[in-house]
Amino acid sequence: TMAGGTIVGVGFHVFSSMFTTGDYDGDGRWDLTGIDGKGDMRVYTTLPTGALWGTGQRIGWGWAFRQVSSSGDATKDGRSDVLALTYDGRILGYPVLGAGKWGGTVNTGTGFGAFRLIL
Repeated sequence: TMAGGTIVGVGFHVFSSMFTTGDYDGDGRWDLTGIDGKGDMRVYTTLPTGALWGTGQRIGWGWAFRQVSSSGDATKDGRSDVLALTYDGRILGYPVLGAGKWGGTVNTGTGFGAFRLIL
């Protein structure tokens, strides 16, 4: 069983998806990424205490998907990539190139309309 826990931030109820793609800012600590109701992608950097810093940096927009997550490094380049589940059941892959840049969108699957969550 799990017990305890530490509050690292508040106000995250506005996000439809939350995940990590690893160390966004290069400080050696994993950071937290969220998609809000407007489709904005925001990254929150992690402080040495484990708390999240500030109100998050907007790093993308137009992420209007049923769910967004990061399942790891699909492209085998050392960076965790992003998956998005569309409302019509497609899963799209977004390779993370680093420094806030993305590779081309890859259609990785169809027929996932019955699913609400992808990992």
